Amino acid sequence: MGTAIHGATIRRIPAVNDLINVFHDDRSGFYIVFNDFVIVSEHLLNHIHEIIME
Repeated sequence: MGTAIHGATIRRIPAVNDLINVFHDDRSGFYIVFNDFVIVSEHLLNHIHEIIME
């Protein structure tokens, strides 16, 4: 069982490194992704607020 957990962690590390490299290498791409994330977050919060206020 310890090997399965360790193996999953090892596989996850390169994926995180690739994600960091994408943001580090392409700053304009980072801002596009970040802005999209902010917009989606705002829409989600507005939707949750509407549900609560019903």
